[in-house]
Amino acid sequence: MKKIISILFSMAILLSVAINVNANPLITVTVDGEAVVFDAQPEMVNERTMVPMRAIFEKLGAEVSWDQPTQTVTAVTADKTVIATVGEMSMFVNGEEKVMDVAPYIKEE
Repeated sequence: MKKIISILFSMAILLSVAINVNANPLITVTVDGEAVVFDAQPEMVNERTMVPMRAIFEKLGAEVSWDQPTQTVTAVTADKTVIATVGEMSMFVNGEEKVMDVAPYIKEE
């Protein structure tokens, strides 16, 4: 099974990401006007839009790493480092704590 990490993104953190949920059940994500291609489709979970984060971070030019023992994902660009841990409501952007509505989780595909 393929593990997909999903997270609800705060628009304050990733202003260049657009998520379109409108009336269409197919959720689309664009970065700088270009659609992001996902291995697993984004979905609505408990009225929150959950998206696989690796594809978005990579589209933003980030280098993404995964630490299995701590279940932590780190995304690094020239000016930002984002660290999120599965099951935790807090993520860190350049060391500053940001509290999310929903904790990241691993989706078994």
